Amino acid sequence: MFSVDRVEELLEAGYRSRVYPGAVWSVGDTDWTSVGGSVGVVDPTQPDQPMLPDTVFDVASLTKVLTVWASIGVQATAGELRLPSRLDSFWPEAEGHPVGQATVHQLLTHTAGLPLRANLKNLYGTSPSAVRGSVLAEALQRPPGQMVEYTVIWTTGPSSLSATRLGPARPHAGAGGEA
Repeated sequence: MFSVDRVEELLEAGYRSRVYPGAVWSVGDTDWTSVGGSVGVVDPTQPDQPMLPDTVFDVASLTKVLTVWASIGVQATAGELRLPSRLDSFWPEAEGHPVGQATVHQLLTHTAGLPLRANLKNLYGTSPSAVRGSVLAEALQRPPGQMVEYTVIWTTGPSSLSATRLGPARPHAGAGGEA
C-alpha cells in the first residue's frame, strides 16, 4: 500500500546522504495531483534556494524511463501487454513492416535489429507521423533478438507503443479542473 510517510522518508534519506541535492514527487493522474512534496535544494551551491513542489526539471532522455516504461509496466502487470508479443500482432502501424516481426521485449531492450543511425530530421523531416512511418519502413540491421545495440532511430517507438495500448493522451486539467 502507498505510504506518503515512506516516500518522504526515502527522499529525505537520499538528500541527507547527498545522493541528490533535492527531489520533487507527486501522486495523481493526468487530471489531478492528490499529494506531493519536495525535499532539499535546487542547487547545492545555493543552499538558500529550496526545492519546491513546482520545480521544473529537464529530464531529456529520461522521458522514456520515467513515463513510457512506467505505463508499459502497468500494462504488462495488468496482463494487457505481453512482452513476448510480436509488434505486428496488435499494432496496426507495424503490420507489413520489418520491425513488426520484433517483440515488445526486443523493442524495449534494444534488440529489435533496428539501424543504428540517427539523423532523423535530415532523413525524414520533423513531422512525428512522417518520422514514425519512415522508421517503421526501415530495413532491419539484423534479425531481432541477436544483439543489443542502442539506437536512437526508434525514439518514437516505445511512446507510440504505449499510446497504441492506452489510447491518445488526455489533456492535463489546469486550475479549476478544466482541460
